[in-house]
Amino acid sequence: MITEQARSIEELTSANAGLVERVTALERILGRNSGNSSMSPSSDDLPGRKKPRPRPVKGSGRERGKQNGAPGSSLPWVANPDEHVAHHPDGGCVCGADLEGATEVGIDRSHQVHDLPEVHIRVCQHDVYRVRCGCGREHVAALPTQVSAAPSSYGVDVKSLVVYLLVYQHVPVERVVELIADLAGGAGPAGRKRYVLSASTELYSLFHLGGRDLGSFTDFGVLPAFTGIAVHDRYCNYYNLRWKNLGGHQACTAHLLRDFTDAAEAHPAAVWPEQAGRALRGLIHAWNQARDTDLPDIPSDIGDPLIDSFRHAIRVGLSEVKCVPGPRNSTRQLPGRDLLEFCRDRETDVLRFCSDTRVWPTNNISERDLRPTKTQQKISGRRTSEVLTQDRLDIRSYIDTLCKHGANVMSGIRAALTANSWRPPTLAPT
Repeated sequence: MITEQARSIEELTSANAGLVERVTALERILGRNSGNSSMSPSSDDLPGRKKPRPRPVKGSGRERGKQNGAPGSSLPWVANPDEHVAHHPDGGCVCGADLEGATEVGIDRSHQVHDLPEVHIRVCQHDVYRVRCGCGREHVAALPTQVSAAPSSYGVDVKSLVVYLLVYQHVPVERVVELIADLAGGAGPAGRKRYVLSASTELYSLFHLGGRDLGSFTDFGVLPAFTGIAVHDRYCNYYNLRWKNLGGHQACTAHLLRDFTDAAEAHPAAVWPEQAGRALRGLIHAWNQARDTDLPDIPSDIGDPLIDSFRHAIRVGLSEVKCVPGPRNSTRQLPGRDLLEFCRDRETDVLRFCSDTRVWPTNNISERDLRPTKTQQKISGRRTSEVLTQDRLDIRSYIDTLCKHGANVMSGIRAALTANSWRPPTLAPT
């Protein structure tokens, strides 16, 4: 009996340990959010998902509202308004005379009102005539390029507004139809999982529909010929030897900070995750100050102590989070171990921005450019046509680049629809 009880206890203990491991893994999966992983903020609202910890808000010491010395903003005064409306006094004077016959002295003051004209659909009928020459031959006029061959179609201005609302403002399709109908009186299936790849700079944006495989990265067409520093997350495809022209890497520190937050939650008694994150945040702040003052790098008296603190945190973490032996591709490591090894083995790629302020420490530009597309997908649902989705991403690339150059969005859309697309100054034909 004692032997049987011992065997049962051993089996129950083993089963309990397995259940604890499974529950811990499930809690870790449900605990991942935008604050401790690369998941988007929209995923924080999913059922069962743990909300990220609120970030402490530090006051700036300034009063709310416009600060003294800050430039003001108001509607500009237009020298040549579209319309003048005269307002003359009416009624009578206390002397009994009718003001209608009073002598005009001049304008006392003027007020300009900026407003939109009443919006309505204006139907323009294009009549294509046929003529007969004296020789007997007949000729038919050609339609203007902006007029569709269909008997009834929408014009360039309506198309421009629809593109603007769908692609730039990310309004859902049904709401665009409803909006056009209300304002202007007009009326207007499942596929495989795909990803939106993005590449952004301060002046250009480019989006591509594909997968997370090397073939999609190659088809995107950026990395094969790119010679600069690529700022990205730690995804393995960026480090493939196929990109022979690549000048170097900068691991996105925003992703690293989320990873360190996740490590702190997985190892609540450890000090190294908070120390590493604090050092990285200090280096990012120092980078901003150095860049604002046109310095080529972070001054050594500021950067070196922070870099030493970061390195020490990584060494401590590696000593505490032991490596699980086994094949690298199939052995699951403890939470934080892969992060620590990456920071140790690719320290240059983590801290490159410290020695060159031309290199951004985060890929927030790309994340910001991509966020509206993710938001619209959350509202409108998934798109089933890869061709149409890529068309929309091409339009978004065009509009984002146009905006980054300070050009007018609606004018740029209209120009594209009339086969006269806007081009950046550096790419304009000579």
